[in-house]
Amino acid sequence: MKSNFLYLILIVLLTGFYPDNIMAQQNTVFITLNVDTQAINQNNINQVSNFGQGPGISNRDFTTDVNIGDLVIWNGRSTSSPQDQVLITLIEYEDGTRIISKNRLNDNQTPGKVVGSIDKGSPGDEMKYLVKFVIKNGNVERGPFTIDPKLKIAE
Repeated sequence: MKSNFLYLILIVLLTGFYPDNIMAQQNTVFITLNVDTQAINQNNINQVSNFGQGPGISNRDFTTDVNIGDLVIWNGRSTSSPQDQVLITLIEYEDGTRIISKNRLNDNQTPGKVVGSIDKGSPGDEMKYLVKFVIKNGNVERGPFTIDPKLKIAE
């Protein structure tokens, strides 16, 4: 009798009749900030920085779709000089539904990159956030600069 019950549980599990959260897989979402490091200054951040979005989509309106459980990695790259590094130093909640449990994520564990996970929210929820970054070339550091895109729980 006990073995029949175990077989029944095994059959149920193998055929997919179990909660979705058991099956949920963590995806990694990379958000790369592209910066013309030779031209950037505090007055032209949005003109010389982007996330690879098409024309007509501002950095302020740029939205990345994510799912609960996703791991998000923010990094930066120079579009004008291989010697320059674009170092993401901080991701900070600004407005909307908080879909990341912390208000601030920094680059303590991965210098120049920030890693966070999407912990909560419902489909359609949006979170406006700040990306703070610096430009580094050898020992010379410029910035910080700030840009403000969005995350959205996919519908």
